[in-house]
Amino acid sequence: MSRYRCLIAIGIVLVVGLGILAYRHIVPTITLTSSTALYPGYDTAENMEYASEVVVVVSVVGKGKSKDVNDWLYTFTPLKVERVFKGDLLPGERIEFAERGGYERKVTGLYFIGREDYVHIKQNSSYLLFLIEEGDTGIYFTTGGPEGKYVWPLPQEATAENLEFTDCWGVDLDLYNSILARYGGN
Repeated sequence: MSRYRCLIAIGIVLVVGLGILAYRHIVPTITLTSSTALYPGYDTAENMEYASEVVVVVSVVGKGKSKDVNDWLYTFTPLKVERVFKGDLLPGERIEFAERGGYERKVTGLYFIGREDYVHIKQNSSYLLFLIEEGDTGIYFTTGGPEGKYVWPLPQEATAENLEFTDCWGVDLDLYNSILARYGGN
C-alpha cells in the first residue's frame, strides 16, 4: 500500500511540475524596461506630419513576429494601408511596421520584453500612424516614438485606455488635440 502512495505522490509532483513548466512557456513573464531613448518632441500635428515621410490609417492584418536586430528586440507586424494623408503609399498596400520590444522564448519560459510606457499595436485594430521608412526596406517606424501612433478612429476623450497608453502621463494632450483637430476621426 505504501508503494502506491509513493507512486501517486510522484505522479502528482510530476503533473504539477509539468503544469508549471508548460504555463511558463505559454503565458509570458513581463520584463519592462525603462526607456533611455530620446525622441524629438512635437507640439503640433503639422510639425509631426512635416517630420514624417508617411501619415496613414492602417489596419493590422497579421500577427507580429519578434526578431532580434543588432541586440535590440523588435516586433514586426504586417499592416494594410486604409487611408493616406501624406506619402507615396496607396490604399490597399501592405507594409511592415516595427516596434521596439517583443516576445523572447528562453529555456526558462516565454518573456515579453518592452518599454513600460508603451503598448504594442493590437490585432483586429486600426491606427493613425506617423511613419518614417528604414531606407528602402519597406519597414516603417513611428515618427517621434510613441507620439507617432494613435488608435483610429481618434477617440474624443483622451484617456489612457482609449489611446492604448499605459497611463495618461505618456500622452501629450496638446499634441493629441492638435491631431484630433487636423485629422478628425473618420
